[in-house]
Amino acid sequence: MEPAEPVKANGNIPEEIYDDMVNLWKVFEMEHTDKVPISELRVIMRALDFDLNDEQLEHTRKQIDPKNTNIITFENLFIVMEDKLKDVDTYEDMIIEFKKLDKDKDGKIPAPEFK
Repeated sequence: MEPAEPVKANGNIPEEIYDDMVNLWKVFEMEHTDKVPISELRVIMRALDFDLNDEQLEHTRKQIDPKNTNIITFENLFIVMEDKLKDVDTYEDMIIEFKKLDKDKDGKIPAPEFK
């Protein structure tokens, strides 16, 4: 049973990562209840390339299970991943920021400004 696909409101989750989330969900959600024990959170986040320290894991746990049910739902995983991925800069974001630092518009950024 596949999770109901949530609306991708702000598009922070690329299709490739979303597909990884769905495939990973199928591995952990074996009873077709759309629920995974919270004890699997660290493994799930590592599989999605987020190796969280204990403090980050606790913060993510509170985000993904705000009612302290000890259960992860795909919907809450989706919400947390949206949040985590919104802080990831894209290549285009970096180019925009580099252009802001190129005050002379000569394609070069002086070392002091780059720091």
